[in-house]
Amino acid sequence: MKGKLIVLFGIDGSGKTSVLSMLNENSTNRDTVCLPSVSEAVFTNQLQNAEESLGFAARNYFSSGFTMTLHINNLVFNVLKNILPLLNEGKNVILDRYTLCRRIFLECFASEDYLGMSKMLDCLPVPDLGIYFDINVDTAIARISSREEKFHETPKRLTRLQDKYNTLIPYEKYKITRLDADQHINKVYSDVLSFINEEGVII
Repeated sequence: MKGKLIVLFGIDGSGKTSVLSMLNENSTNRDTVCLPSVSEAVFTNQLQNAEESLGFAARNYFSSGFTMTLHINNLVFNVLKNILPLLNEGKNVILDRYTLCRRIFLECFASEDYLGMSKMLDCLPVPDLGIYFDINVDTAIARISSREEKFHETPKRLTRLQDKYNTLIPYEKYKITRLDADQHINKVYSDVLSFINEEGVII
């Protein structure tokens, strides 16, 4: 890859999507692109279209492990089709919810039969930098609750995900910086900019 790949990750409510949006809005450098890791959920959308056309609910027929593997395939498809070409052109790419996020959801919520599916993620580019949004679960829940579009999350579930992040981060084969995401979102954004600039990436 000629360009650098930087990924933002953390539990829901940690601010990574907000910061990615702020980076995208404030970016003036054509050589840096800020994107969600899945801009088009190709396979999940196909399943949803089938549900609407045939009048059935997928949850009544498919396991949670099956739907999680669709999310993995969405990521693989999007990275190979849209993101890897940008990196090969020399563009720097900043993403949220990359491979580690998918592995963590599988390990937390899928049965052991599906854990091997995460091997598909090994074909994707290794990031140059990961920024982990480390946040108090209560703060994350408060942020989620304030959203207009409600998404029901529980402290127990978020704590489980956070514990898994802390377990797996030391095994990742790239540099990961921890960020205090309990701070005001503007300070979080400022810190992310500093970490990115240290990698020689200009926004």
